[in-house]
Amino acid sequence: MFIRVIVPPAAILTPADIPGSHAPDDASVARAITAATRMIDGPAGWLGRALGVQTIEVAGNFSGCRFRLPCPPLIDIVSVIGEDHVGNDAIVGPSLYRVSGEDVVARGGSAWLRCPLHRIRYRAGFNGTAVSDGGTGDVPEEAKFAVILMVQDLLRHDPSSPGLRSETVEGVGVRTYFDGASVSAHVRAAAESLLSGLKVPQV
Repeated sequence: MFIRVIVPPAAILTPADIPGSHAPDDASVARAITAATRMIDGPAGWLGRALGVQTIEVAGNFSGCRFRLPCPPLIDIVSVIGEDHVGNDAIVGPSLYRVSGEDVVARGGSAWLRCPLHRIRYRAGFNGTAVSDGGTGDVPEEAKFAVILMVQDLLRHDPSSPGLRSETVEGVGVRTYFDGASVSAHVRAAAESLLSGLKVPQV
């Protein structure tokens, strides 16, 4: 199975959401948000889940009539395409499949199941619309907070933080230094703890 992002995810935070004295549109903070989010979000992220709304395409030689789409939550199907042995595409109409949770289920007797390759393009992520209204809801607060912690770690320059260390050097005095690795380890552990309930199990 091959998976790729067609339309990159929408940002789940802005620089204004990150505590600090920077401008609300600070470009370096925006880049840090993108970098931190990429570590956990979408097909390349370890969370196994889409956070910002994005368009994903999965391609492969699917077996059976039920296909589990990776990186939930699923918003909607953009297209289903079957490709024959010589590379000709055949668009599969919505009447030939249905959506059940995160699965695409082929309707019985659908000829497109015999295609050796299928491509399913879909939108996934939290779209801000209530689940009761057919949406996928808001980005979970624990995910936002985890990204904030990760961004602060990327931007960290303040030696007054908990990473401050000191040691006494004989004949010299007390040397104070910033133990960035220690802080990063704590941030990583905190982020993983916050996100543990959102991680999609590997099947």
